Amino acid sequence: MERTFARFFALSHLRLMRRPSLFIFFLAALGSPLAAQTIPSPYRFIERSQGVSLYTGYVVTERGSLDLGPHSAPTIGLEYAGRFAGPIAGTVGVSYMPTKRTVHEFSGASALTPLADVDAHLIQAEAGLEFTLTGPRTWHSLAPFIGATGGLIADLAGRSRVETEAELPEDQLVKFGPSFAVGASAGIDWFLTERLSIRGLARGHLWRFTTPAGLAGREENEWLTNGGGTLGVAFHF
Repeated sequence: MERTFARFFALSHLRLMRRPSLFIFFLAALGSPLAAQTIPSPYRFIERSQGVSLYTGYVVTERGSLDLGPHSAPTIGLEYAGRFAGPIAGTVGVSYMPTKRTVHEFSGASALTPLADVDAHLIQAEAGLEFTLTGPRTWHSLAPFIGATGGLIADLAGRSRVETEAELPEDQLVKFGPSFAVGASAGIDWFLTERLSIRGLARGHLWRFTTPAGLAGREENEWLTNGGGTLGVAFHF
């Protein structure tokens, strides 16, 4: 009788020990498919709201109806951007473009004679707005954006040696700027880390250019269309 009771007690104890193990195994088996179905989001919030970028690139210029404007040339620039409302940021930038321009002389009968190419040192300062298309976040570490700017551009080279030696009259001297400049851009930030990104842009600008009266019969204004691309590094903070 005592042996039967002991055997019954041992079997009951074994069954009770197995039930929690079976229950835990059931929960693990149920949770595994749910964990496997979790898909990480491709979006990441951009924590840093400000950034400074240094870039270089190339600008293809329109020289104007009389070929008096600046030539196509490389450019270098520095830009600050600060996000203030969701995907919208304000930008301020300055760029430098070492280039050439062709000096012409009015030779009568409405004809212009090219004399030589001289140095031109273009400085452009602008401010604008930038809109990130994915909002204040990245998609697979990419943040595409569009922007618009307005500002001033000027040639700081002054009167050239060629113009001085040719004794060109004052009304035949080309003085570029300060002139209005408006622009539009589209680009993308590729975030390598939270603070560092590679920044590429396609840029287009309109420059207001004035032709002197001594070369055109009367002073004329025209808008020169310019475009190009830049590539740089941005530090975010």
